[in-house]
Amino acid sequence: ASDLYGVKVLVNGYAAPILYAGQGQINAIAPYEIANSVGTLATIQVSNNGVLGNAYSEKVVATSPGMFSLGNSQGAILNADETINGPTNAAARGSVVALYASGEGQLNPAGVDGSLANEPLAGLPRPVAAVSVSFGGVQATNITYAGTVPTSFEGFFQVNVQIPDNAPTGTIPVVLTVGGTSSLPQNIVVK
Repeated sequence: ASDLYGVKVLVNGYAAPILYAGQGQINAIAPYEIANSVGTLATIQVSNNGVLGNAYSEKVVATSPGMFSLGNSQGAILNADETINGPTNAAARGSVVALYASGEGQLNPAGVDGSLANEPLAGLPRPVAAVSVSFGGVQATNITYAGTVPTSFEGFFQVNVQIPDNAPTGTIPVVLTVGGTSSLPQNIVVK
């Protein structure tokens, strides 16, 4: 929704889909309409029940991947059996895990703000930019899916990737790169 309890976020005048609005924090997805503005400054303004706040500017980039965290730098990652990865539930080397993120940039087919992804897996939007993942500094070579989370909304990004057989074990950093821009590392536990 681009209006949550009377709160709107406008980016270059386009209403951004809002994920959360609370005391001192608003989480919104940059509208796909600004994709042609890469390299320029976008004006961002919050409206609360029709009252506009101060405007500020941020540079528009093509991609800005950020993996979701469960806290304490533990990534929001599902193991192959669809259980949550963590210190008491490690993923095996060679298994496929699902990473959850945002900031993948423009999609193919082109992204639509707030659109729900109800298509079959083969028809779901995928990022235009190249996607790669590293585990403890070891580059993964088998990404089985990189696109919109099924039955979710465009801008919520899932990457299913096989942990390399030669990845380190224990709590290690995982880094998602989209279009040459890397996320901050999050932790994954590998056995």
